[in-house]
Amino acid sequence: MSKVFHITLTQGRADTLYLEANTKSDVLSFLSAITTAVISNIKEVVFSKDYNINYIPQTVEQTTSFKVVSVFALSEHYAETFELYNVKHTVTKEQIIKQIKNLMILHENIIDVASVTFYD
Repeated sequence: MSKVFHITLTQGRADTLYLEANTKSDVLSFLSAITTAVISNIKEVVFSKDYNINYIPQTVEQTTSFKVVSVFALSEHYAETFELYNVKHTVTKEQIIKQIKNLMILHENIIDVASVTFYD
């Protein structure tokens, strides 16, 4: 089974490349035969998304709620940001505004909502 190796070659500057081979000695003998650059580093790649080595793709889970809904509310003299967690996707901005206006900030009724931001 072939492996992927990360190689650094130096000759005035350092360059890196990836080669596929069975062993590190195969890589070394191949490069020694074709280049005058100094082989300064050879490492076997043990994890890589690009080469699909020991990588398990993460599936995006479908959620039925927003992670956070941020609501910036105003009273006559104060302002407050409310963070609402796990809000259902079926809840609308208008519903949130209507319910937030029933609350108070430091004993003053909320008179306006400046912004409502949904985060998935």
